[in-house]
Amino acid sequence: DDLAPYFRMLYRLIRFIDRANISSEKKVEFAEIVRAELSPSELRLLALNCLTGHGKKFKDLVVRYHLLKHLPEDD
Repeated sequence: DDLAPYFRMLYRLIRFIDRANISSEKKVEFAEIVRAELSPSELRLLALNCLTGHGKKFKDLVVRYHLLKHLPEDD
């Protein structure tokens, strides 16, 4: 429950980028800015969130914009 608002905000931000009337290159660029702000711990939680029923809609966006690109390899 404590993290739900965080994941909702992150989902809405990436969904906003995805739906924006801008070029694909700009969408990727903006998503990369968001990704740059995610710590390794946040990436771990995001990966776990995408594996749950609560994160299934977000999973497609996470994959599309490579949000887990910098997830530590040991995870």
